Amino acid sequence: MAQDIARLYQQCDPARPLQPGDARYIPLEGVRGEGDLIAQLTNALRWSDVPLQVLFAGHRGGGKSTELLRLQHTLIHPPEGEARYFVVYFEADSEDVDVNDVDFPDLLFAVIRQVGKALRERVHEDRHPSWLSRFVDDLKRLLGSEVDFEKLQLDAKIAKITATIKSSPDARIAIRKALEPNVSNLITAANDLLDDAVTRLKIKGYGENYPEQWH
Repeated sequence: MAQDIARLYQQCDPARPLQPGDARYIPLEGVRGEGDLIAQLTNALRWSDVPLQVLFAGHRGGGKSTELLRLQHTLIHPPEGEARYFVVYFEADSEDVDVNDVDFPDLLFAVIRQVGKALRERVHEDRHPSWLSRFVDDLKRLLGSEVDFEKLQLDAKIAKITATIKSSPDARIAIRKALEPNVSNLITAANDLLDDAVTRLKIKGYGENYPEQWH
């Protein structure tokens, strides 16, 4: 009996979102009362001529991540005749931010890192915004001599910074103090990266979307 309960829990673990195509997925449109949610979001993203901000909320284990993964799959693998999109999906709290102590620059760094990593790994575009590269290198002095930036890509350098922000209270204070007067430059660097990514992805055959600009 105990083994059966353990197996049942493992099949319904709310911390493990279902991947697209998983046989355990159960459509919930009938109880949600909103029709096909993913079709609605897909159409909104494809047809909108302005950036969209969508709040996707629900209780733990309600299927938010599962639905977002389905949305990602639909945009990456569209029906014939529809444009495909370059989607960057990540769970910020798994690597980049501490949800119990998060500041706006932490989120900016997470977005920059994840977009840069996706571009480098998936379409072999390695972007190095000049101001951001210099700024990240300057932050190395706050991380201690044991952190080696040599030969690392920009997103890997940022990963070391975000990991330090999460794990070291003293370094977190020092890094955030250095970031405070540079938030505007960091926002500009994030927007430049997104604009450049859209331009380069269009050349590679991806559909043009309208990424939200940070303010």
